[in-house]
Amino acid sequence: ETTGFNIFNASSYLTIDENGPVALSETFVQDVNEILNRNGVEETLVVDLSPKFVVGYVESKEKHPNADKLSVCKVNVGEETLQIVCGAPN
Repeated sequence: ETTGFNIFNASSYLTIDENGPVALSETFVQDVNEILNRNGVEETLVVDLSPKFVVGYVESKEKHPNADKLSVCKVNVGEETLQIVCGAPN
């Protein structure tokens, strides 16, 4: 399993205006995959760009029907409302 790619002289292939970690975008990943393909690398860089920390608003909280210390919550996270089982008392 490939855990990373090292592109030597990356500045000759890509325009990168920052030092340190590079913020990824779909366009950047597509450009890197084109560079890899041109240089004979058959693998494809796949990046999950979905948010990893999501803030939501608890719209409702009801006691779980089959557990004394759990609640069933409806949580609005912007794009959708999720049903989340929670053990927090608040």
